Amino acid sequence: MGRIERHIGGPGTGKTKLILDRLTEVKNECGLSVEEIGLCTFTRAGRQELAARAAAEWGCEVEALTKSGWFRTAHSMAYRQIGVESGQLIEGAEGAAWIGEALGGKVATKYDARSREVSFASASGDDSLTLALSAWDLARASMRTLTSVLADWARAGNPVPDVRTAINYITKYEAAKRTQGRVDFTDVVSRFAGIKFTLNGPEETCPEGDVPDGMRALAIDEAQDSSVLVDRVCRRLADSPSIERVFLSGDAFQSIYSFSGGDYRLF
Repeated sequence: MGRIERHIGGPGTGKTKLILDRLTEVKNECGLSVEEIGLCTFTRAGRQELAARAAAEWGCEVEALTKSGWFRTAHSMAYRQIGVESGQLIEGAEGAAWIGEALGGKVATKYDARSREVSFASASGDDSLTLALSAWDLARASMRTLTSVLADWARAGNPVPDVRTAINYITKYEAAKRTQGRVDFTDVVSRFAGIKFTLNGPEETCPEGDVPDGMRALAIDEAQDSSVLVDRVCRRLADSPSIERVFLSGDAFQSIYSFSGGDYRLF
């Protein structure tokens, strides 16, 4: 790996402009094409903002960066490199229906306006199922056990499903995915990161999918909100043999995603 820079700044201090300036400098200095420049963000909104500004600066279409290029969220990077087949991914209304059928409950979709991500919520008045799924998502994102997450929730006075009920739901969920060849976004990220999850905790395994071929510069924005698992994705990308420059940008005081596994200490 070549040169690494870490950018730290509060809201409105120009971190986004600095990332774009640094990428433009290395683009001109090394004669890089847009396909050789990567941007990894935590949210789609952050990716879209930087892609629009970079496209205007570099005189290219936004799609050249976000579709054929490497301006992507960490989840999207892993998804593209793993090569998930159509119909495998558990998402949206179809995913909610599949979960409900597989686990014997009623599940609806829930939209996060900031991250533009869709998650699942209870549609039956019994939150045990979706609380178990949320705890499992958090356990995997923070690379902990399901029971440790439930214990933390209980100590904080948050709603917590019965431990046996939660374990039963997650056991059935993982079995249904294996049987029917389905995956969720965390599965995709963990496979690229080289992590396998069990109820006893994470286990190291061989990473799947190649790192992007020919990426020579990589900017990682919103780094304070990366989870332990997403940080593994970013580190694998940064360790690619072709990478010459890495720019890491964030602000620990803007960390707001600890509830879903974000850990500013990684930054």
